[in-house]
Amino acid sequence: MNQSILQILKDAIGAWLQEQGGIAGPFIDYTKENTPCVGLFPTGEQRIGADWAGNERWSYDFTIQLVQDAFEEQQRLDSEALAESFSRWAQKISMEGLELGECGSFESLWAGNGHLLYPAQDGQNFIYEWTGKLCYRRQAAQKQARPRWLFGFGPGEDRSWLECAAGICKMTRQEMQADGFLFDFFGRPFPADALRQTDRQIDFSGWVCAEDPFQQAALRMREPQQVSWVYYAGPAPAQGAPARGGECLLCAWEKTAQGPEEPPEIQIRIFLLSETKGHFWQEENGTGFFLPDYPVGEGGRI
Repeated sequence: MNQSILQILKDAIGAWLQEQGGIAGPFIDYTKENTPCVGLFPTGEQRIGADWAGNERWSYDFTIQLVQDAFEEQQRLDSEALAESFSRWAQKISMEGLELGECGSFESLWAGNGHLLYPAQDGQNFIYEWTGKLCYRRQAAQKQARPRWLFGFGPGEDRSWLECAAGICKMTRQEMQADGFLFDFFGRPFPADALRQTDRQIDFSGWVCAEDPFQQAALRMREPQQVSWVYYAGPAPAQGAPARGGECLLCAWEKTAQGPEEPPEIQIRIFLLSETKGHFWQEENGTGFFLPDYPVGEGGRI
């Protein structure tokens, strides 16, 4: 039987407790008010987002309750220090990772600040509480048909076509004004000759996927660069698929996470320099080529 997220979380917290010594648990949905122990109270998992590649982001929220001796001042200080220790442990796990097996791919573990919840009835123990969140990704059970955007990096026949999909969950288009100005995410203006060639800006946004080849290539570019682009619908075009393609200016920007439990965000901005209609072929190793038919008029825009 496959392990559940709750079992994995329970085992990880149990390993942390063993390092503390003398504390029982963690018990699921339960604590003993007259014995130093830890209770783990899960609220379950919820889907918090999905990207174009079929990766779903999930969170598993939980609450920790700690029962500790609190008759003396030093005991209460030790209890608060233990809560701080758990937060530091969660940060360490976020950096090192946690094996989730078939339950998904680990993303982060976050713990809030501990605080006194209430004194136990015996007057000798206090119950402390803090919240936590485990974030992870898993593949959707069924992938939906979707449009595909690929960008070509490298010269000629050795060009690798990388798909902009992993982590990406939103796309916006903007028509450029004839007398407008083009800027990247850092406020740097694009060359004047680029301004004369384009009238459309497209932004892709989502979360950073450090393992994704396209995001790696885009974020490595310190300056906006001209690359090839292809847009098509349907499965991988081993036999050639109707597509549109051309050249564009591309830049990427990684944005700091908005909160400790959120992943860093990524934004990709392109300015279309040309667009033609044609067919696209791609091999299993990522190489491929786009064969244009003829320029697309105003009615053929994406």
